[in-house]
Amino acid sequence: MTQLSAAWYTSATFWTTTVSAVVAVISAGIAAWATLRAVRPKLRLAWTQHRNAPLIANGAPSLNISYDGSRLREPRMAEISVRNRGERDITSSMFHNGDPIAIEFGANVKKVLDVSTSPDSSTVPEHEPSGTKLIIKPSRLAKDQCVEWTVLLDGPETDPEFRSPLVDVVVVEEEDFFAAYDQRRRRYRRSLVGMLAVLALLASASTVLAYVTAASARDARDGLQRYRYIEYCRYYEKTDPQRANEMECPPASKPSGPTPESNPFK
Repeated sequence: MTQLSAAWYTSATFWTTTVSAVVAVISAGIAAWATLRAVRPKLRLAWTQHRNAPLIANGAPSLNISYDGSRLREPRMAEISVRNRGERDITSSMFHNGDPIAIEFGANVKKVLDVSTSPDSSTVPEHEPSGTKLIIKPSRLAKDQCVEWTVLLDGPETDPEFRSPLVDVVVVEEEDFFAAYDQRRRRYRRSLVGMLAVLALLASASTVLAYVTAASARDARDGLQRYRYIEYCRYYEKTDPQRANEMECPPASKPSGPTPESNPFK
């Protein structure tokens, strides 16, 4: 039997397999990424100082403020908060060696004036003033929980320092967190746009190739039918001329091109 073979790039099976493989790889990558995020969700703790203001204005030097019987030379009030911005709770076991979080104010922490937490159902972490630091003991910080402390200080204003013993938890200032969040969002958007563009390109290429493949297959089928028709015409011209006449066989003509040296179908 004579078979007409097509080039690999006109094979519907080849392109179907290729496109399916690419889509499978992309789908597997997305699934692996989602699984990794589910197994190891990112943990982030954001902190910020809302204010650190003197209690005595420069224009009121005669006003004195005392605490526990002692006069404060540079009384200040500071507000600072921490928020669990991660994707799950931060537990006390994540505090390395049971060490606490220490917020260094650079001024004596005289008293915690107030502490609040949200949501209201969350628990306030254990805390205590220690010299120039506010100590936050190993505690559970629920997802999205925010704890805010108002403290009385005695000393100059300095930028606070957040010292964290947390393991596998990224600690950032609130402003840095939102800046990083915007960068990640833009990066994810670019990745999504690129992925959609690749899928759209693959879909377009698959459509075009399907059309080309169908046209090539149709041409091959038509060519094979013409070849079989001429083959039968030549056969009936010798064995059954009446049948050849009914088939409206074209007259035989000399083929174009060089004469083959041997039978190519052996």
